[in-house]
Amino acid sequence: MKFKHSIQKRVFAIFGGFTLVVALGYSLASIIVAYIIEDEVLNRLVALEETRIQSAYKQTGQLPHTSAAYFTVYKQIQMAPSDIAAAASNNTVGEVFSASGRHYHIRKLHLSPNSQNTYNAILVADVTEFLAVRNLPLNVIVFLALLIVLAISIALLAALIITRRTTKPIVALANRVGGLEVNNQLAWQKNAAQKTQAEDEVDYLSQTIQNTLQQLREAIERESQFNRDVSHELRTPLTEILNTLALAQQQSLSANSVQQIARAADNIKHIVTTLLALARAETTQQEVFALQPLVEECVVGLYTKIEANNFTVECNLTDLAVVGNRQLVSLVINNLIENAINHASKPALAITVSNGEIHFDNTFSTPLPTDVTLPNSRQPLSQGIGQGLYLIERILDMLGWQYRICVQNNTYRLTVIPLAAKAA
Repeated sequence: MKFKHSIQKRVFAIFGGFTLVVALGYSLASIIVAYIIEDEVLNRLVALEETRIQSAYKQTGQLPHTSAAYFTVYKQIQMAPSDIAAAASNNTVGEVFSASGRHYHIRKLHLSPNSQNTYNAILVADVTEFLAVRNLPLNVIVFLALLIVLAISIALLAALIITRRTTKPIVALANRVGGLEVNNQLAWQKNAAQKTQAEDEVDYLSQTIQNTLQQLREAIERESQFNRDVSHELRTPLTEILNTLALAQQQSLSANSVQQIARAADNIKHIVTTLLALARAETTQQEVFALQPLVEECVVGLYTKIEANNFTVECNLTDLAVVGNRQLVSLVINNLIENAINHASKPALAITVSNGEIHFDNTFSTPLPTDVTLPNSRQPLSQGIGQGLYLIERILDMLGWQYRICVQNNTYRLTVIPLAAKAA
């Protein structure tokens, strides 16, 4: 099963990215802390020297010698180098990075006994040689870099192991669901695979559950509709057969009675075939096919019945590619032709394909019911069972096709508007 982004890759990217950010952040923080500690140590070193010099001057009135060669005392600020003097004139405590690359820490000294706020001398410490962080040897830098890389590698390896163990149940479940087959393939995959590819295993499971629930709802709806249709549509022909057989117990069956039973049985066959087709999930699957060969196939299939009833079917067909289910479309065409054979006033039916529509035309001589699409809809003198166009309407609705009825000049026209296939 292929996904746009595997959940393992996504989780590892999150863990790995987090690991890198933490590692790099910690490394940067460590360098900053090292600089801060280094600077604090140097400041304390200079502060101790400042305290020592000021204490000695207070006791003796003379400047003592510095405790180390890197300390220098200038009695006047102007006596110091220009860059140091500029920094000392503005700040009591300061640092100077000279153009020569030297680093100095500066402290103003209180050497006047008359005023506690008078600073007329400065202490300068050349701490260049004490900058341990800045002057790390190359081998130490390489060692620390390798140590950081090793730590990051170990963290990434741990992230990979954690990712695999964490996502293993989800991946296994997705693979097992992907291996399930219903009629050699998950029914929804035929359409879903063509529309969108799952982002990852979780998305795939979500789509599977969603489509499975949708199939379950559709199956329950088909079952409920099937039960209603069986109750409505089969009651009349079964009653007709039972009544005829009840009369047969009192008298022998006449040819008309036998014909009536045969007609009712034939109607039951067509109703059951239609209802079973509507109830099957396979009939919801659609494909692109040519309509003309299917119409011709249906007419040829009913040739015996057409011939026996001296009926005429005139076909004026053109090529038309449609989207639908071949079995359901065949049922629509067959039912319309048989309805015309059984109920048309004149034994003729014209089937025409034009402008992407299919027209079924026949004539009538007696008034039609108000709504021929309702169950049990029939003319008063009709010998049919009254199924009208109710089941045909159900089939067209399942196909997503439309229809319209036009009655004019004793001509009954039913126009079917199929879903046309998109041009390649």
